[in-house]
Amino acid sequence: GLKGAWNYGRLVGAEVKPDIFYCLPDSFSSAWMAKATGARVRVGYGKELRNFLLTRCPQKNEKLHRVLQYLHLLEASGANVPAQPAVYLQNQSMQHPNRIIVNVNSEAESRRLPVAKAISIINLLRQLTEAELVLVG
Repeated sequence: GLKGAWNYGRLVGAEVKPDIFYCLPDSFSSAWMAKATGARVRVGYGKELRNFLLTRCPQKNEKLHRVLQYLHLLEASGANVPAQPAVYLQNQSMQHPNRIIVNVNSEAESRRLPVAKAISIINLLRQLTEAELVLVG
């Protein structure tokens, strides 16, 4: 509940003293937690009557994929963001796994990988490792 979100935010704030807090979920409790951290800048979309808890509330474009919405939040705080988001796989992170589990699907359409992107990631994994790929979704 709200008391737990506030207490957790205070705990985080005491531990890391954040300068900026990004509220990715549109929930009131995430903005409440952000306020409790003591972060000077709190960036998030103004949903669920939480505008007063945030210091920057850009307009949300509901038609954008969630990744692009999150990049928009970064831009709203003055961060330099790439024109096109990308996923990078590095060979050194593939330390001889036997099996790699890949999930390209989600209940939420905004979190589903487009088919072409899923295929490109699976093809890249196939090039980087001999591990068995297990697709779940």
